[in-house]
Amino acid sequence: MAPLSRRAGRLADMCPKTDQSLRDGHSAVALRDEISAGEIKCRLTKKVNMRYSPSLDGLRAAAVALVMASHFTWGRLPGGWVGVTLFFVLSGYLITKILVQELDSTGTLNLQRFYLKRFLRLSPALALVLAASLVIAILTAKLDSAVEAALFAGSYTMNFNRAFGLGEEGALGHTWSLAIEEQFYLLWPLMLLFVVKRRRIRLLLTAISIIVAWRFYLIVDGAEVQRIYNGFDTRADALLVGCLLALVEKSIPYRAWMPYVAIVTLFGCYIALKADASFIWASGLFAATLASAALIKFTVVDGWARVFLTFKPFVFVGKLSYGLYLWHYMLLISAIRFQQDDNRVLYVTAVAVVSIGLAIASYFLVELPFNKLKDRIGRRPRTGAAAELPA
Repeated sequence: MAPLSRRAGRLADMCPKTDQSLRDGHSAVALRDEISAGEIKCRLTKKVNMRYSPSLDGLRAAAVALVMASHFTWGRLPGGWVGVTLFFVLSGYLITKILVQELDSTGTLNLQRFYLKRFLRLSPALALVLAASLVIAILTAKLDSAVEAALFAGSYTMNFNRAFGLGEEGALGHTWSLAIEEQFYLLWPLMLLFVVKRRRIRLLLTAISIIVAWRFYLIVDGAEVQRIYNGFDTRADALLVGCLLALVEKSIPYRAWMPYVAIVTLFGCYIALKADASFIWASGLFAATLASAALIKFTVVDGWARVFLTFKPFVFVGKLSYGLYLWHYMLLISAIRFQQDDNRVLYVTAVAVVSIGLAIASYFLVELPFNKLKDRIGRRPRTGAAAELPA
């Protein structure tokens, strides 16, 4: 146990507004009791902040553009999975930085607050899209399949549905990636909480190696494309590479050639590799994962990419990326009966314009209000007797 004077000083550093009575004018016993209570209260209520990086929103814009371009060309640009991979790596990176910062500064994780914040960030906009898909299904007499698809999407199990052919996916098949991210958000904080700091990197390297080996084994064993493409156990390595980057990025030296190799790798995978169960695609999948990590590393370093990606229109599109991802595919598939061979360009253009409009409306009317509510959670800690009362 550290001496009382040292513990009091450390508490003052952690919580600068701590009352001076913690250090002056008390008996040793009273001082010790107050310091212990103060340390606990400060650790539990200390706000964990991570500096906002506009360039990462610019990177989100690039990722959603890759996905939408692939969908709007009906697979003529086969690498929509590259954009999803970039999203996965970025999600693992950002969430891990937030969690590790809280864990290292407070000694614990407030899981209830974390899960509630994830719910407020993701579920309201998704619920709006699910409701819209059901309305469209009623108008097009496809309600039965739409309800089944909405249940899979709303419960974040669409990846299992697609991987194992459990039921209908309707116009909501793209929510498979959201399901994988939610499953990751459920498991990763628990793993972090129970793994000592010095073993985090070893755990991640082991898990990534196992997932990559398992994916190749399934390919050799003849697994179907949908099983490999949509499985949590076959795609989580991208999220974990993002987690690893968050832990080791400071020890990775920056090299000027990194962004060029990353961009060329991602572009090559995007235009050349279709998602099918082959060694070439599986190798490209992991190459795109590593390239995404390198691009994120480059994005947070001052340089031309940071300047380019902080261009305000790119940042704005990045803020809309979640809504764009949700709306564009649902509309594209829901209204497919209106597409003819001679109006394909007009159809895709109309869907794109409506998707952008709905994404903007969703961002300002749904996502921003819930994000503000999310950001207020934990800001004002309860004190005194009120904290002891049941809800």
